[in-house]
Amino acid sequence: MKQKTVLGRYAIEEQIRGNGLAVNYRGRDQQTGQGVAVTVFESGLASAADFIRRFEEVAKAIAKIQSPHA
Repeated sequence: MKQKTVLGRYAIEEQIRGNGLAVNYRGRDQQTGQGVAVTVFESGLASAADFIRRFEEVAKAIAKIQSPHA
């Protein structure tokens, strides 16, 4: 049986891609059942306030997109 990885309320299903800055995973919000993308950043970026602010702005914009193809 495959062990499930959980980050907060998000269950990680599979790795989508990774590079030197971050790793992206396909996951599921365990509260709503909605599919999500989970990005885990390289530890040095966690203290880069400008980077985090820009990422949050983009994430909020993406979350507003409604598409039957998502």
